[in-house]
Amino acid sequence: MINYKYILFFCFLFIGNRAGTYSQTNKKESRPSAVVKNTADSLLNIGIRQQESGNFAESVIYFNKSLSGYYEHKDFKKAGDCYSYLAISYSLQGNYILSLSYFEKSISEYKKVGYKLGISSVTNNLGGTYYYLGKFPQALSCYQKVLDIQKEIKDPKTIAITTQNIGGIYSKLEDYTSALKYYKKAYNVYTKLNDVKAIAQNLNSTGSIQVRLKDFDLAYKNLSKALQIANKENDKQIKIEVMNNLGTLFYKQSDYSHALDYFNNTLQLAKEMNSQQYIGDSQIAIGNIYKEKGKNKEAVKKCSEGFSIGKKIGSLSLKKDACDCLYQSYKDLGDDKNALSFYERSNIFEDSLNSKETSNRMMNMEFQKQQLTDSIAYVKKEHTIQIKHKEEVQRKEKQRNAIIISLCFILVLAGGLWNRLNFVKKSREALRIEKDRSEELLLNILPEEIAEETKAERKCERQRFQSGIDSLYRF
Repeated sequence: MINYKYILFFCFLFIGNRAGTYSQTNKKESRPSAVVKNTADSLLNIGIRQQESGNFAESVIYFNKSLSGYYEHKDFKKAGDCYSYLAISYSLQGNYILSLSYFEKSISEYKKVGYKLGISSVTNNLGGTYYYLGKFPQALSCYQKVLDIQKEIKDPKTIAITTQNIGGIYSKLEDYTSALKYYKKAYNVYTKLNDVKAIAQNLNSTGSIQVRLKDFDLAYKNLSKALQIANKENDKQIKIEVMNNLGTLFYKQSDYSHALDYFNNTLQLAKEMNSQQYIGDSQIAIGNIYKEKGKNKEAVKKCSEGFSIGKKIGSLSLKKDACDCLYQSYKDLGDDKNALSFYERSNIFEDSLNSKETSNRMMNMEFQKQQLTDSIAYVKKEHTIQIKHKEEVQRKEKQRNAIIISLCFILVLAGGLWNRLNFVKKSREALRIEKDRSEELLLNILPEEIAEETKAERKCERQRFQSGIDSLYRF
């Protein structure tokens, strides 16, 4: 069975305790508003205790009274709590239509104050209600919304419960491998949180899958552990679910005596709790046992009662199971007319369960998850390419900069050489001019023979000097 009640248990148990603490802290306040608030808190806590004891009708009375007080005090968050608790009580009694209405009201109140954890929890419970109604696509849509919210707030318990609930839908689609995979993920979280009730619920769900896989020894082991926890914690809701699955376990092994004991105990406890869903389930289960024993008239009676409850609470899955039982029973009785009628109804309910649509949506979820994985891989690949490209660009820039620096160095060196050569050229020109002036001066001052002799001597000196300069600037 889907982990349903404890979707709310984890979120609202601490709210109830906090309400009690708040009441004690503010006892000394004399303002009328404080009195109203404290009274509403007390009524809410009484309602929670009644609900946990399986007294759903009584819990509704207290929740409605506390709701009035919270509206008077304008505490919309606590009003949302009350609506959610009311929805649980109605759902566990099988009044799913009214339950859906109250869950929607709870979400509306939480939105007023931006309480995202509450919105997430109630949306999860909304999905649980659609699950019981056999409206799996709607249930799955709710779970997807929860996971979207959890991307921001990341509450491990809510994520674990949603994971287990998705596993429950896989179970309905008979994809047991996927179902067990999701249950295992949730179990690991519950163990870390040491949430014994959630562990019991998870063991129960896992055991139910193992029954269908005919792994009876392991199923019995897990279901027995779950029942032990339920008895220790005095949790009637878990107990009723586990006993129902134990009955199915023995039924699958054709041990009809033990199966009948468990289903009768389930029926009795369901009537005490006024749990219409499990009253209907138990009646149909008992009817199937009578059918296997050849007591087809008794089977028709029991399954007809289950069918009536299914119509009353609007449960498609319950009506389908009842129709399958009635079809086989009437067929064995030779009543072909009624057999054909219930056979046709069963097919109609099967189509209404939208199993194909749900399966396609589940496949789409996995496809989207794969797309996300592929996208991440693609982004990583693109990132690697970009890094390599950036490194290549940087390498080329370094090469370009090295070439530019080298060219600049060559230009500077060439400029230096040009300046030196130009200096030599100018020096030679200056020497020539000075030589001509000297010669002219000599001719004007000295006699011609002496001047020519002096010129010849200076020519030899100049040649030696020029030779020294040439050797100095030769490259």
